[in-house]
Amino acid sequence: MTEGLSAISTFTASVSSLAAIFSAICAILSYCLSRKIQNELKSDERIIVGPFQHPELLHDEHRRSVIVCALFNKSRRKAYIKAVRATDGSCHENNIDIKWSSSIDGVGNTVHPFRLMGIVDSSHLFIRRSDGKPIDDIVLHVTHSFSESPEIINYREWEQ
Repeated sequence: MTEGLSAISTFTASVSSLAAIFSAICAILSYCLSRKIQNELKSDERIIVGPFQHPELLHDEHRRSVIVCALFNKSRRKAYIKAVRATDGSCHENNIDIKWSSSIDGVGNTVHPFRLMGIVDSSHLFIRRSDGKPIDDIVLHVTHSFSESPEIINYREWEQ
């Protein structure tokens, strides 16, 4: 009788060990599959930046200090523009003071300058130099919710 109980407990321990190993393998495979699905879902999380141009304004002398581009959200999720920083195109270390928004008034002033801008399908991004100088060679660093690193965009008027 003792031998029978010993055999049953050995068998039970073996089955329990196999079940634990099988459970661990299933957990690892499940984790790998969930990471693969998550990466596939994130693969379409992109913001596409259209070409920049100077907008038409009421006063022609104001239009050179403003540029506009279209932003397209490829994802089904809403995207957020968190920050836009500008540097001089010839010397990437010189920061340029700008204001940015999704709209401007008739003379090119940004309406409700943002610290955060949502994009569902598409939106316009207006950038205005605060000093009023013309924008002809500028590098923009656009930080958005789909990436940890900013997207670098060069604008050179003579290349447009």
